[in-house]
Amino acid sequence: MPLLIQRAQYWYDQGRYGNAQDALSQVKQIAPNDPRVLALTGQWALRQGDLGGALRVAASLRTLAPDAPETIRLDQALHLQDTSQGELPAIRALAQAGRTAAAAAGYRRLFPNGPPPQYAVEYYQTLAGAVGYRDRGREGLRALVAANPNDMAAQLAYAQALTWLPATRQDGLTRLTKLASISSLSADDLAAVRRDWREALHWLPEVPESTPYFDAWLKVNPSDNEISRLRQRASAAESEHAVLERTQAYQDLSTSEITDADKHFSNALAQAPNDADALGGLGLVRMRQGQMAQARDLLEKAMQADPSSAARWQSALNATKVSGSYEQVRRLMEQGQYDAAGRAVDAALQVDPSQTMLVALRGEIARRRGRTAEAEASYRQAIRTEPDNVVALEGLYQILRESGRTQEADMLIARIRRLSPAFEQQMAGNELIAQAERATTLDDRISLLRQGLEDRGNDPWLRLRLAQALLQADQRTEAREVMAPLLSLGRAASVAELQAGIYFANQANDFSAARQLLQRLPRGSRTPDIRRIADRVEELQLVQDAPPDAEEARLYFMQIARRGNDPDGERGRMIATALLDRDDPKGASAVLQTFMNAGSLTVRQRIAYAGLFMRMQEPERARYLLERIEGSSLTSDDSVALRNIQAGLAIMTADRLNAEGRRADAYDALAPALTTDQPDPAARLALARLYQSANQTRKALSIARAVITRYPNDLDARLAVVRLALQNDDFALAEEQLRFMTEEAPADPRTWLASATLHRAGGNWTASLSDLARARDLRMQQIGNQERAGGGRDGGVLIDGESARINPFRNTAQAKTDGGVGTQDPILRNIDSDIASTTQEFAPFVDAGPIFRGRSGTGLNQLTEGDLPITGSFALGTGRMSLNVTPTVLASGVGSMDYVEGLREIGTAALTKEYGAVANRFHAVGVGTNLAYAWKWLKVDVGSSPLGFRETNVLAGVEVSPQITNQLRIRVAADRRAVTDSVLAYAGLHDGLTGSNWGGVVRNRLNGQLEYGDPLLNFYVRGGFAYIQGHNVQDNEEYESGAGGSVSVFKDTTNEVRLGVDLTWFKYNNNQYLFSLGNGGYFSPQSYFALLVPVRYSGHSGNWLWNVNGSIGYQSYSSRSSLFYPTRPELQEQLDIADPTAAVAGGASDSGLVGGASGHLSYQVTSALRVSGDFQYQKAGPWNETTAGLSLHYSLLGTP
Repeated sequence: MPLLIQRAQYWYDQGRYGNAQDALSQVKQIAPNDPRVLALTGQWALRQGDLGGALRVAASLRTLAPDAPETIRLDQALHLQDTSQGELPAIRALAQAGRTAAAAAGYRRLFPNGPPPQYAVEYYQTLAGAVGYRDRGREGLRALVAANPNDMAAQLAYAQALTWLPATRQDGLTRLTKLASISSLSADDLAAVRRDWREALHWLPEVPESTPYFDAWLKVNPSDNEISRLRQRASAAESEHAVLERTQAYQDLSTSEITDADKHFSNALAQAPNDADALGGLGLVRMRQGQMAQARDLLEKAMQADPSSAARWQSALNATKVSGSYEQVRRLMEQGQYDAAGRAVDAALQVDPSQTMLVALRGEIARRRGRTAEAEASYRQAIRTEPDNVVALEGLYQILRESGRTQEADMLIARIRRLSPAFEQQMAGNELIAQAERATTLDDRISLLRQGLEDRGNDPWLRLRLAQALLQADQRTEAREVMAPLLSLGRAASVAELQAGIYFANQANDFSAARQLLQRLPRGSRTPDIRRIADRVEELQLVQDAPPDAEEARLYFMQIARRGNDPDGERGRMIATALLDRDDPKGASAVLQTFMNAGSLTVRQRIAYAGLFMRMQEPERARYLLERIEGSSLTSDDSVALRNIQAGLAIMTADRLNAEGRRADAYDALAPALTTDQPDPAARLALARLYQSANQTRKALSIARAVITRYPNDLDARLAVVRLALQNDDFALAEEQLRFMTEEAPADPRTWLASATLHRAGGNWTASLSDLARARDLRMQQIGNQERAGGGRDGGVLIDGESARINPFRNTAQAKTDGGVGTQDPILRNIDSDIASTTQEFAPFVDAGPIFRGRSGTGLNQLTEGDLPITGSFALGTGRMSLNVTPTVLASGVGSMDYVEGLREIGTAALTKEYGAVANRFHAVGVGTNLAYAWKWLKVDVGSSPLGFRETNVLAGVEVSPQITNQLRIRVAADRRAVTDSVLAYAGLHDGLTGSNWGGVVRNRLNGQLEYGDPLLNFYVRGGFAYIQGHNVQDNEEYESGAGGSVSVFKDTTNEVRLGVDLTWFKYNNNQYLFSLGNGGYFSPQSYFALLVPVRYSGHSGNWLWNVNGSIGYQSYSSRSSLFYPTRPELQEQLDIADPTAAVAGGASDSGLVGGASGHLSYQVTSALRVSGDFQYQKAGPWNETTAGLSLHYSLLGTP
């Protein structure tokens, strides 16, 4: 059966539908209900337009095999058919109208995850014809053909796409020839193949090399007169190989690649022995090689081969007479010794004034020295004497173009094109580069350069410009792929290719490649810029030779720094960077200071050192260096670098102030970077962070989206949009940004950061951590090779319609964003921060540690408690589930026989007078339980007071705390909690007289609180009601209210001090602060008021985290008298009779100072283990309480 299915598929792919149906019918007879057979039937019906038939087959499949892969694939195909029918006709119409770019965009929008099988051919065929997607389209068609060679539609589309480009045209024609020879091809397919085959023949160049392809067609179609005429012209034309060889030879000659020029001219002459241009060119080569006799012979032959152009070689022929002078002049020019070259020219002209080539070279020397008028005069003099002097013509053309005299320059183009075969290609390349430089966006520049490289792939300078643009877009991997042909060590390379490779290796900080390329480049071809690069490589070698020991390395570098001699700041930059890479920022700072002390600093030194101080988080020193630059004359590169550093300083300062909660000051610091003619996108994103910190996330999102509208490839902006969209619950927007980032920059760490953020928002924390690990690996690969891209970007001075000069944060509450320095690299710092917060939020952990609590008093008034809480927690969805067990030991104090009044208030001792029994210490041992779940603004828990206590209660709680506005939150809680004031209240006691248990008090509480807060200022107001119950204990009611707030009085990146005030009031209906049968043994005054002034100091340093709190204030409370036995009236009556003067416990009231202190200290021992200690002292009501604890927190995943 599998063989029959394959046969049916084969005939269908060949368009032989009758044979296909026969094979399928045979299969249906064997296994009519086989899912593969039904799926094949449904898919064919769908491709042939029989939607009803496909739906019926799908229904049968869902009944027979609902989970089979074939069922799922057919359902997906039907779904796509349904959703795409509305747009497909319009997209196909665009393609048929020749608007392939729009059609390609439509297909990619319709099928963002790739096309379904039935649309794959037209999808990839359209992409193959659209600029920017050609490679992707051809690769898609190639994959279709490889997967199914019998698919004639894919075969034809692939062959046709290959004929569209010169580089693959011959391969496409070969495929079309083979397809036309397939005997089983249908008539329609054969007609299509022949049509595309014949059309592609018209695109072939009319050169001898094309004749085999014409012959292949004429063998099958001998009467095709039009193709016969094309063949005749091709066979009679000049050999394309000869033209290419000669053109390449002249290009090599123009870049002083003499060996290559010799080879290519010789190859051209082998195919066209009487080619005057090749003879003359080889004569010029022999002149450059010092073989003057051969040069003279070749030049004379060139003049004889084409007398009409003999004049163009006359100057070169004459030059053989002064050949030594030519060699000397060219050598001096290559070395940049223009004064000496000029003197050599003047001396040679005195010997032979007719040497117009020497006059042209004099003009070239003047042009390179910037003496434009002198150069133009020499060029014109040479042209008057020798109108076809190509050196003079090209030099004059350049001067005219650069001075804006384009009309006169254009008049020279035809002459230069005739004389210099390489000129047209150079001119086109220069024009494309100029057009790319004028592009308004980086994306447009890259797109233009890509198109140019398709047509002029052998232009090393065009290749370099594209790679530089990709570096600026932070697409480093693709930039290296573009330059790979020039960086390869296993191929012969021209001087221009070596020079371009050196420039790229230097910009990409690939000094190993730069060193190897420099070794291959002739010393005479080292331009001043390349000599500076060579100096930089030598400096790097000095850095690499440093000893491994940290102290010895610092001494080694200091010795180099003391020599000074760092005019462009490069030596200091490289040494300081090396020390920073060794985690020695103090050493780096000391080295830079030594260079600064060595003498007066140049502008470039100041810019280079300022950038390093920024990296070391020393903005003030960077700012000091830049202040001295004002008024200096700057090159365009220096101006760009200075502008970037100033923008970086503004952003760094704004982020620091924002982290301190000083948003208005942060905006003022950022404003200069926003009000320039070309605001840096990073500055706009810093502004978005300001709005984000103010909880104006919609405004922040609007700013970030405006950045990506102008700079679509700005991945920092895309990442910001992802995070802000999730803050605004716009998952669709976040997913849209991630799709773009994944498609355009799959190997960029920020793409994986965005993916991790989305996974985290969806509760998939394991995928989030996996994405973050991938992002960290990718970023670590980039560290050391990353430099801030140069060049500003266009932009206005309005942010969402607001003037950037208006501070929207002045006179408003301040806020903060996360600050801190951490690692030097901001992206790596971002990744590590996300890893830490994700691990903390979602990773499973275990907490355990003892807690001791002691409350003052005597007898049952006194309490000593020991707890050992053990908590296990794990992520559940986007929330967290926690399970806690807490072994607990309680002990009261020992009563005093000297204080009978206190002993009377315990149990029924007032009746029995057995004070000795109640003077003993009371104990309780048990294990508490709790199961809790927390999700965003919801918390729910259920558990019990310690099992094993005399009285055990079910405890539970629920809290909702939704955010109402940016700074306003409402918190409502309902809970049932144990009252833990005493052994009686918490665990319960037993009375010997009555045989009853009592105690085990719980508070059933409903509480509401309104909170306003930002990091500078916060306050709250609250109110609540509680119903208190216990076993054999009188019920009670509590009413409470309060208000308070705090303000940040000091804050930097590691420390904060807050000062606040708290007002508290509560009351109970009855006084239960007795331990007799029926009372609960907890503090319950009928009125309590306190005013507290708390101070809080918190900070962190390295692995340490701490906070210290203190408060002082005033309290006043009063409580009424209470019955000894409120729940047992018969016992109260007995006491009234037995001791009527002491049958009621008296009330109490007091006022005075109140306060407390607390502290917390934690240390991250390892990535997984944190140790914490806590201490608290509190004086309130009639008691004081001390708590101390130690906690071990162990994360099962660890943190970075």
